[in-house]
Amino acid sequence: MTREEARAIEWDCQQALTKFLCALDARDGKAAAAQFAENGKWERSRGAGSFEGRAQIADNITNRAKNEASRHCLTNFVLDIKDADHAESRAYLIVFRNDAEGPDPVKFPIKMQLPAGVLAYCDKFVRTAEGWRIAEQWSDPIFSR
Repeated sequence: MTREEARAIEWDCQQALTKFLCALDARDGKAAAAQFAENGKWERSRGAGSFEGRAQIADNITNRAKNEASRHCLTNFVLDIKDADHAESRAYLIVFRNDAEGPDPVKFPIKMQLPAGVLAYCDKFVRTAEGWRIAEQWSDPIFSR
């Protein structure tokens, strides 16, 4: 594999992950789930559940409480290309979260708070007919409040 081919894989995998996180924060379940392989698995942090397949992932994200707001900031992304169709990554994820009082949807801007946590974010990627997609995702807490 050439360095140019490896860079293309790194870019595509990082974009899949970034698009997932942006869609997660926007509660766009369909767009978030589209970054997973058809049978992809998402293990939410803090024991909040495990979801398999795009339909379950999309449903969980779409039905999140409207009074919670989060932003997931990804950094220190490192990709290990296993072969032409498989790769694994590790990154740090800084999570900002602020829940509004009551059931009403959050209104922006929100008062800034300390991060809710820092996680080691782990992903397995697979090349599909749609391009590189997340096959499996989980996280390990590093710092929490």
